Amino acid sequence: MDALSITTGVLTLLSACITVSIELKRLKQGSAEAGTTINALLSDVNGLRTVLQSMETTFDEIETREGFQKTGHIGAHWQNLNESLHDAYETLVELETLAKSLNRSVTVLDGPRRSMRLQAATTQIVNHRQQIQTYRDAMQFSLQTIIFWNTMSIKDTTCKVLPSMEALDQNIDRLASNLEVKLQGLLNLFSSPEQQPRKDAIERLNVFVKSAAIKYILFDSAYTVIDPDDINI
Repeated sequence: MDALSITTGVLTLLSACITVSIELKRLKQGSAEAGTTINALLSDVNGLRTVLQSMETTFDEIETREGFQKTGHIGAHWQNLNESLHDAYETLVELETLAKSLNRSVTVLDGPRRSMRLQAATTQIVNHRQQIQTYRDAMQFSLQTIIFWNTMSIKDTTCKVLPSMEALDQNIDRLASNLEVKLQGLLNLFSSPEQQPRKDAIERLNVFVKSAAIKYILFDSAYTVIDPDDINI
């Protein structure tokens, strides 16, 4: 998997986040009842957007310094990431379509009808929130393992980075635990035959998360930070 493909996937998903945010803001302005629900959804989309922006910056640094490894566990992880970026994009396209349908204007009783459409779409909105939150956390998990790898693989890494690495290590463990619960919840949610495409996407996301976990375990075991004071000469 080449760097351009991954960067393109990140930028495409970022663009979708912006487009969806615009539609959600329109929906919030057009219906008084939309406030709390849409604000929460906007927060989720913006959270995903923030992670993607960090990924873009980090990937630029990797490409500048050493390039993307295309084989082994790391190469497989980049491929899994690219697939999940595409799946996340499809999820946001679905959300954009939903938001546009809710934003539809009519000449008679426009406000009340918009509110009724919003109420009828509550389950869909909740499902999209769960998906976006899980994609956000999965991307964040991958990003954290990449940051861990970048930091620990720098030549002459010493005990000076140990405190920050321990905090990062704990954050990675927390994200992994949360993701396990969220992924299983989505797999249970999309159990009906008509939901199979969504279930397939979540299963691919699960593979992506597992590849990030494998990558992290390999890095964690390969790099051990040693305090010079602990070395007996």
